[in-house]
Amino acid sequence: MTRPVLSLLTLTGLLFLAGCASSAPGEALPNDLSYRAKSNQKVQICHVTSGSNGYVLIEVSENALDAHLDHGDYLPSTLYDDTDGDGRGDPASEAVVSCEAIDGMVDNDDDLCPTEDATGFDADNDGCLDDTDGDGLTDDADACPTEDATGFDADNDGCLDDTDGDGLTDDADACPTEDATGFDADNDGCVDDSDGDGVTDDLDLCPAEDATDYDADGDGCIDDSDGDGVTDDVDACPEEDATGDDMDGDGCPDGCGASDFSGSWTLDTPVSYRCGYFWFMYMVDVDVSQVTIVDGYPSITVSNGSQPGTMTGSYSSSIDFQAENLIPGTCDESYTISGSFISDDTLQGTFEADFQGSSCLDCTLQSWSFTATRTLDGC
Repeated sequence: MTRPVLSLLTLTGLLFLAGCASSAPGEALPNDLSYRAKSNQKVQICHVTSGSNGYVLIEVSENALDAHLDHGDYLPSTLYDDTDGDGRGDPASEAVVSCEAIDGMVDNDDDLCPTEDATGFDADNDGCLDDTDGDGLTDDADACPTEDATGFDADNDGCLDDTDGDGLTDDADACPTEDATGFDADNDGCVDDSDGDGVTDDLDLCPAEDATDYDADGDGCIDDSDGDGVTDDVDACPEEDATGDDMDGDGCPDGCGASDFSGSWTLDTPVSYRCGYFWFMYMVDVDVSQVTIVDGYPSITVSNGSQPGTMTGSYSSSIDFQAENLIPGTCDESYTISGSFISDDTLQGTFEADFQGSSCLDCTLQSWSFTATRTLDGC
């Protein structure tokens, strides 16, 4: 009986097949995915063929790997399901070793959110939608993805709210429900009260005028209760209209008010002095029973007729004053009045008359102490 003889070609093929074991494309391998069989130190490769697929998945000896790669063979890919389609594989899915791409599968298994499509919003490539600003709203739904709106996002759009619409977001707005537009120089989100009188600038007709304690109508301006043109803060008589009768501008009719001594004062004892008789007349004829005082603190004027005329001076304290008048001539006449207002209606003082010159004849220095009073009509 004749035995079959193997040809050299047949023998070569058998030897090749003995060293290479094939498996179908897409066949699942154990989860260690080391491309190594558990025995014989085999390595899976995609072996290029002339068949319809163009390759076949085979196992070869690890020692033969480099030779196969040099001839165009290549290592297969380990693929995982990409359930959400974001390019990151589901680590819980079954791994598939394949020589070609498979729809719905990717070559990684690092999707921490396998059912959440993070496409375009996954900078760290973990398969989850990022929350870049950490405000609890993922970037795909966050209109301000780099602005942390935690605690200030009532409409849940991911942006810091500006509840009152004054241009200052609520996180920096000390008055988030108060629209301070146009009245917020310090940019704290609250309507300013520039003058500190308790009336905010948006309602204050005098925003630079502190009307504290003088603003009964609440308009932010200092009141002029009596309408005499002197505001209540400087009006010594805020309920008394001194219009036309207030030369010193203290708000009180002249002759009224604790600090106003204007008016007509009557001396308890008239001052009378004559001298310099010449050609049937007296050169000096002083007769003072009443004086008119204009209190313009710190200045003051005291007048009576032509002699002593109008004496002008000033205060040395709130109640003490001195005023004088010089009438020049060949005999200079010098009149001085000094005194103290000891009450609103009582004046105590001294009146002096002095004469210097070649024509003064018998006129000499004279001095009189006096007390004068006034009537505070209507005060």
